[in-house]
Amino acid sequence: MNPLVYFSGASMGLALIFYSYAVWGEQITKKLKGKFIIGFLTGFSLDILGTSGMFFSAAGKAPAIHGVLGIAALAVMGVHALWATSVWRKKNEEKGKLFHHYSKYAYILWLCAFFSGPLLSRI
Repeated sequence: MNPLVYFSGASMGLALIFYSYAVWGEQITKKLKGKFIIGFLTGFSLDILGTSGMFFSAAGKAPAIHGVLGIAALAVMGVHALWATSVWRKKNEEKGKLFHHYSKYAYILWLCAFFSGPLLSRI
């Protein structure tokens, strides 16, 4: 197997860890903290790295639905990370509540995209 696939898989696995830490930390504490912002941004960066590598090494091997889910989830994850940063910097509690509600759905979409690749590529 192409070494880029292993590198990309590791990047995406780390993205899962950082993004999960940020989302669950924010959901449990109901507060955006600097360490969660770092988790959002690191997870997003690692996902870009992993997705790019997978695109170049496995292009055309995954079902189309995975590609659509992946691009949508990456876009949502980017908006999620930027929104988290904005809410945290401005200390806007009203937008923080809206962010807290939205966060769960962004995470679920991202998880669907994350797991659809390995699951659907075996079918």
